[in-house]
Amino acid sequence: MKKRVIVCGATGKVGGSVIERLLSEKAFRVVALTRSSGSAAAEKLRLGGAEIVEADLADLESLLRAFRDVHAVFAVTQPWDSQTGRYNVAKEIIQAKNILWACRETGISHLIYTSFLNSGQRQTGVSFVDSKIRIEELIMAFKVSYTILRCGPFMDNLQISTERGRIAGKYGNETPVPYTALSDIGRLADVVLHQPASYKNTILNLFNSPVSGRQLALAATELTGKKFIYIAESAVVQYFRYPETLKLRLYFNRNKVSFNRTVNLCPTEVSGKRFVLKSFGAFLSELPPE
Repeated sequence: MKKRVIVCGATGKVGGSVIERLLSEKAFRVVALTRSSGSAAAEKLRLGGAEIVEADLADLESLLRAFRDVHAVFAVTQPWDSQTGRYNVAKEIIQAKNILWACRETGISHLIYTSFLNSGQRQTGVSFVDSKIRIEELIMAFKVSYTILRCGPFMDNLQISTERGRIAGKYGNETPVPYTALSDIGRLADVVLHQPASYKNTILNLFNSPVSGRQLALAATELTGKKFIYIAESAVVQYFRYPETLKLRLYFNRNKVSFNRTVNLCPTEVSGKRFVLKSFGAFLSELPPE
């Protein structure tokens, strides 16, 4: 029988990228964990071949039920509180503790956790980065076999119009950002699930060398032959409405050297081919026509 792999945050972007990959490969029984099994998003996953399980990361008992007879867990924690419109770090830490406890109590063989890149500082001043640092510490102390994937901001969140020649993003024209393609998370999770012993208790960096908005526009111009410009979200607007985004922007500006020196730990594919991160150029070339 195929081993059951449960994906937390199944209807979100990160969990969705993993489910899409695993369903296409058909090597595992994919279990999609969602807070609402009757939602349209959950129904779409069910029609795609996933088993749907209803549970809440804030509810330990529901996780204990959901994790029974599961081989491995792909975990995503969510600091954003949609009710308050703010980041809730305490809530995210509780989610992580519940996942870890449920993994241990149900005998999960391996945990894959999606974290966020950092430059090695104990505290960064960015709440949702510091919470990930704390969660990584909890995972490493909990005696559960794990692989941590450190990602950067998602290329998929860039607003790209090939017709108008525009790329809009949250960071400055000269802010160096180490981007990650969502599809790479699914690909790397698949590799780890096939070879868990090779990546037991390891941290894998899953982000490209930092590029600025200006460099993104230049790359798009060279690739398409059409003039592109980059439009940065206003730092003033961020200061008043999205202060944590502005803090992350400043964090990238301060640590560009650190990120450039970071070595990406790229594993080998199951087929033996080198794992190559998707570049912005490759990402752009795969966008559907407008």
